[in-house]
Amino acid sequence: MISIVMTCYNPKGSPRGSYAARCAVSLYNRIRCDQEVELVLADDGSEDTEYANRIKDYIKWSVRMTTGKRLGIGGSLNRVLSIVNNPWMYTTDDWFLTEKLDLTNPLKLLSRGYDFVRLGPVHPNLLCETKFDGYWWLDVSTVTGFAFATRPFLATKEFYDRIGPFKEHVNAYDTERDYSDRVTAKKAKVAYSDVSLSGPWEHIGDYEVGTLYP
Repeated sequence: MISIVMTCYNPKGSPRGSYAARCAVSLYNRIRCDQEVELVLADDGSEDTEYANRIKDYIKWSVRMTTGKRLGIGGSLNRVLSIVNNPWMYTTDDWFLTEKLDLTNPLKLLSRGYDFVRLGPVHPNLLCETKFDGYWWLDVSTVTGFAFATRPFLATKEFYDRIGPFKEHVNAYDTERDYSDRVTAKKAKVAYSDVSLSGPWEHIGDYEVGTLYP
């Protein structure tokens, strides 16, 4: 079982529910995996959660949602990861998958001992070593830059248990910076999968919530 965890926040009157539905359909149409897949919507206390029902109408994966008091992206991830115990893929409600994404090789990298595998887009100024064993990947150093980021990735549950809960009651960028620092401090093993360094994702929509505080 692979759980695709999509963080979502849909303020009343905003278009972000439609973003989430579009992105969920793109995942369903383009992700390839030889394991059972479920979609878990990590809602951050949205006033309007009707988007979840629309997603259930559009895709045939099992879809479930966690929600509660608005705590920021960290709180919504912590709620989800209290009920997910298998490998999980992270994305958010405004990253649209533009091309086929096969999770076969990223899952192999987890079995090689990597804690998490970035699926793009990557950050600049990272130190990496190219690797090959039937497929290509990058071994990412945690010495500089955002080795960890809240952009699409695949991770083990043990990774979360080791690094600890995400920071709550702050905006998305502060949550990301805090977790990246802890990943570096604990020397987590990071890989970048054999996908385009810039994708295969498109950041959609003009309604941003990353700077909002809960």
